[in-house]
Amino acid sequence: MKTAPLAPFPVTGNLDQVLLEGYEQMTLSGKAYKAVHRGSYETIEKTHGMIHSFYGKHNLPLPDLVVEAYVNNPNDVSSSEELVTNIFYKAK
Repeated sequence: MKTAPLAPFPVTGNLDQVLLEGYEQMTLSGKAYKAVHRGSYETIEKTHGMIHSFYGKHNLPLPDLVVEAYVNNPNDVSSSEELVTNIFYKAK
């Protein structure tokens, strides 16, 4: 099963003014497993692979929803090694 990652970003003001065409607003709730990826976005698939291994080891079905929350961005740091991304896999 493939999952579809979401990429949330902080919003101030009226959401209707910043909602991008083709995207939708969602409110998420419930429990999730969290992993923290530190480093370049180019290596984030390795972190996802580790999470998939965890799910497999514990015989858990992969969720339909994965959220990547970017704590900072390349404009905030001097090196891509300083990037931090929180990854949430919904717990079933």
